[in-house]
Amino acid sequence: IMVGPASFSLYCLLSEVAMNLDPRSGKTACFLEKLIEFAETDRQRLLGLHQLGCVRLMRKEYDEAEHLFEAALNAGHIYSVAGLARVGYIKGHKLWAYEKLSSVISTVTPLGWMHQERSLYCEGDKWKEDLEKATELDPTLTYPYMYRAASSMRKQNATDALKEINRVLGFKLALECL
Repeated sequence: IMVGPASFSLYCLLSEVAMNLDPRSGKTACFLEKLIEFAETDRQRLLGLHQLGCVRLMRKEYDEAEHLFEAALNAGHIYSVAGLARVGYIKGHKLWAYEKLSSVISTVTPLGWMHQERSLYCEGDKWKEDLEKATELDPTLTYPYMYRAASSMRKQNATDALKEINRVLGFKLALECL
């Protein structure tokens, strides 16, 4: 109350610090609830809904997470479809998660993260196509390279695995690749 119009900024800072310290804590959830309460614009509200959805997901509060991701998605936060898909997958709806991401990919201009996320729910080797498309759309995503490297190592193909890791290191110093 003392901060007045700067309340959103204050809760944004507090929730960011809390998420870095312990994203599953009650304090983090409380700060994010206040963040939503003090949102002054739709964009601020969407950010708060999505972040609180992520915290609820980590706390295994799946119904509440689903509700928050759905509210954010319905209000225009496209990335919240990833949270919805993850909740659906956890609840045993792998095909639904795949179809939900596919519907978003077909209705908006597809982005790399969409294909990357959908690759998690693919049947058979279809994940390869999605990761290739993700890399094509956004060559700075590290997950596709790392997943292909791990897949190559499972096949005892160290040369291909190292090629993938070197591709990441060519544009980003990623500690997990070193």
